[in-house]
Amino acid sequence: MADGPSPAQLSRVLRYHLNELGALNAHHDFEHLTRHVARARLYSNILPATGPVSAGGDGGRDFESFRTNLPLPLTANSPFVAQASGAREVVFACSLEKRIEPKIKKDVKSIVAGGAVDEIVYFCEADFPIGRRRRLQKWARDEHNIELRIFDGQAIAEWLADRDLFWIAQQYLSLPAEIGPAGPASGDGYDDRLARWRDREPLVISQADFTDIKRGVRRATFDIEARHDLRFWISKMEVFAAHEAAPRGLARNAAYEIAVASLRGFGDLNPQAHRLRDYYSDVGEWTGQADLQNAATLLVYAHGGLLHSTYHGSLDELVEWRNTLLDVIDREIETAPGPVRRTGLLRVRGHISGLPSAPDAPSDPNASRLDWGRMLDEAKSTPLFPIEDFSDFLTKVIAIAGEDAELLALAERADELIAERAGGAVAGEKALKRALALLDNDHPLTAIRELHKAKAKWFSGDRIEGAVRVMLLLAGCYRDLGLTYAAKNYALAAAFIAEYHPEDALGPLLPTARLSVADFEDNAGCAVGFIQAMAAMLRAHVQHQADPLDLEKHSDLNVNIGQLTTWRGALLRLAPEALPTFDRLYADWPPVLWDPIRSASESADGFWIQDNPDELWERLQEAFLDRPFSDFGPKRTVRWRAMDIDWTCVFENRYAVVPEAEQVIASLQLFAVILLRVDLVTLPGEVHIDVRVDPTHAEPAFEEVEPSTPTTIRTFSLTLPSGGPPDPWPMIQGVLAPILGALSLLPPKEAAEALSDQVEALAGELFTARPYPELYRDLISEEAFGEAIRQALPTIEPERVFELRKIEALSGPTGPGPGYDADEAALSIEQRYNRSFAYLRHTLPVILADPDVRARLAAMRDEGLKDWEILSILANIALNARFSFDVAGRPSREVMEKAKAELNRPEEPDEALSAEAFSDEAIRVNRLMFIGAHVGSWGLQGGRMRDPDALEALLIRRYGLRRDDVDHEPLF
Repeated sequence: MADGPSPAQLSRVLRYHLNELGALNAHHDFEHLTRHVARARLYSNILPATGPVSAGGDGGRDFESFRTNLPLPLTANSPFVAQASGAREVVFACSLEKRIEPKIKKDVKSIVAGGAVDEIVYFCEADFPIGRRRRLQKWARDEHNIELRIFDGQAIAEWLADRDLFWIAQQYLSLPAEIGPAGPASGDGYDDRLARWRDREPLVISQADFTDIKRGVRRATFDIEARHDLRFWISKMEVFAAHEAAPRGLARNAAYEIAVASLRGFGDLNPQAHRLRDYYSDVGEWTGQADLQNAATLLVYAHGGLLHSTYHGSLDELVEWRNTLLDVIDREIETAPGPVRRTGLLRVRGHISGLPSAPDAPSDPNASRLDWGRMLDEAKSTPLFPIEDFSDFLTKVIAIAGEDAELLALAERADELIAERAGGAVAGEKALKRALALLDNDHPLTAIRELHKAKAKWFSGDRIEGAVRVMLLLAGCYRDLGLTYAAKNYALAAAFIAEYHPEDALGPLLPTARLSVADFEDNAGCAVGFIQAMAAMLRAHVQHQADPLDLEKHSDLNVNIGQLTTWRGALLRLAPEALPTFDRLYADWPPVLWDPIRSASESADGFWIQDNPDELWERLQEAFLDRPFSDFGPKRTVRWRAMDIDWTCVFENRYAVVPEAEQVIASLQLFAVILLRVDLVTLPGEVHIDVRVDPTHAEPAFEEVEPSTPTTIRTFSLTLPSGGPPDPWPMIQGVLAPILGALSLLPPKEAAEALSDQVEALAGELFTARPYPELYRDLISEEAFGEAIRQALPTIEPERVFELRKIEALSGPTGPGPGYDADEAALSIEQRYNRSFAYLRHTLPVILADPDVRARLAAMRDEGLKDWEILSILANIALNARFSFDVAGRPSREVMEKAKAELNRPEEPDEALSAEAFSDEAIRVNRLMFIGAHVGSWGLQGGRMRDPDALEALLIRRYGLRRDDVDHEPLF
């Protein structure tokens, strides 16, 4: 109905019919209607609550969200996951009452009283003016610390007028048949097909009719512009599913189409439960690959519906269908005539083998991966297998799963087959497609890995332009992670290739690449570097862009001119005496650029003028990833955060030093992303690196400055030869080995093994056309660098602290650490209880009777220490009182064995120690010893200069300390 009412007209009709619900006292219909609207427009993870709307639902909760912290969804590219509220608790309430404000307040109080909630969404039929709505929302925040959103009848009606939601109005409002939104745009044949089937019935034995109607069903299911036609198309398809004269194959296919349309179009599979049972009643008789694939797909949909409460069938039933279908597939695999048939069957098997095999069994994603691995083995002998289609499917799954080593390994194997059959360029396209999907789903680290694969496959041949674009995309990914020098490294390389490669198509990329360099200098807080990169960009801009310097036509240039205005304005406010020196950096720029910068930066309207100094600094801190104006003065300090470590590099602000020092920083930042792929059990802390350049050195020299007290701060000195090493990899190995030795708790051999698999990847990711110093000096000459100007500029606001921004994606691992095992921990704790109670059986009554010692122990328990920890500390005190460790240096193995034997014997009555032995100092010292011993019990090495507080925090976070315990006799 292309000539239907306009959205405004339709919403008015719908508003009228909404009003009728109140007159009809149709509370149930209003609840169902708003729940479907909420699921489509607000959150997908919604469950109905018990109790009628008129009775207030369940404590005012008419429906609510459920937590969706799921592992891997059953379907890839899931709209449900994209629109879910995640771990937020959202409660929905609805009412048809006219005096709505008191009703909302009453329901809010009831909901809050019923338990923790993050947000309340309220639907009301009565219109609610925005002023009253905001006052009520403020009341909810002030009185109940809750976010309240209110949608009234007008808002609901406008939503229902949308094409994809109109079916909800059809379902729950009494609408005339002719009322509906305007039809989709003509030109694709859909309108003709819709008109053709309006007044005719299908011939139930006709595959042509079935196919034509199927196209209509599919269009209305997946295109929101045609969604309001879906019930019409389903009614046509039902003729095939229900008519006794329809061939069984057509009937089954129709049932499949109707079920998928009901779930994907309406979000409700329940009305089709009878068709599912009929479909699987003879599933073993339909063994064509398409039939088996449809049966597997429908089963996955049903499981997803059960999980997301869009299907209320029996899990027992789904398990039975899964096992029956697997039996059929396995029988077909066993009798398959060759690899072509087996390959297809294994792909189908992989879709359902990971589903629960019993009602009480969990999903097993590994089963699917094993099947797909077998499928790829067979695919080597199946040249026509659609490997690219399977790669696209994996892309959807990986986009959801993120960093999943087994799925990524499958994708790599698929890429290898694609490269063999279609060329490396096509395999690069698949890697790029995965990377983009991963970025869309917020998995930047895994996306970076796939982008490097695409870069490697495209770096030579006729895909060099694509390789340069991938490098710029990589640069943006690193910048988004706060790794601005890694980003700058790739932008410099892209600019170098674009300028010097003979491919003509690369020329227009040169201004873009150089602009990226300027952006990353800006992100890093480098005002001078930003201006110098902008000057280089302007030269390329004038050479390669039409209408150069036209700020209206070149918005990116205009934005960066605006950023320079901000730099100048902030400097004018914070250090006006430095402005004449700063202005020398762009004194030769054309007036068309310079004049707007000067006038805008000196305008009284600038925030740098209107903010007070504290507000201005806070605004600057939010805008930059490192300290603003950080490249002013004779010394540069660069800071970033990765792996829960604050990294700092200090170096001279000279042309002979800056490129080499920035190469170290860029390489370390690139390596940080690699290190996040392995678990080195690093302690949060700080790394300080003092970088020097000495022309008398032929090789890098690196050493650690030994700390004088236990600390998590590690200080290193790095001296580089002039020009830097042509290959940064040996230098990085030499730098990182001692750093990781200082920060990792893994024994050196285990740390080396953990890193060995990443060495090849790092070598590829460090490759960026030319060494960093060469790329830097190609862009910025010594004259343009302006060393005298840089060193003459003063440090800005040196007394102010700049807090580094935390990038969650760069945080270290948070799960159980390597070697941790809950069963092993429980056994060890039980042994500690038995040993400690026996070793202190006569001492404990003595010290527990002493009020001072008892108070000390109670304070430890209040702090969170478990009884086994306290007993271990007390046993260590007793051991040191009874056993002499009078040996120089580290005790020998023989001494340690004797001490262990001492701890394992029961205490005699005459050996009871006095309470004085358990002083504050004794408890403090032996608590430190306990932390060191507990670190060693998990195969880690504490090191003599570790910060004990940091070690304890790591044990608590990753090795069950303060959490693990077993049933035991109470200490007191």
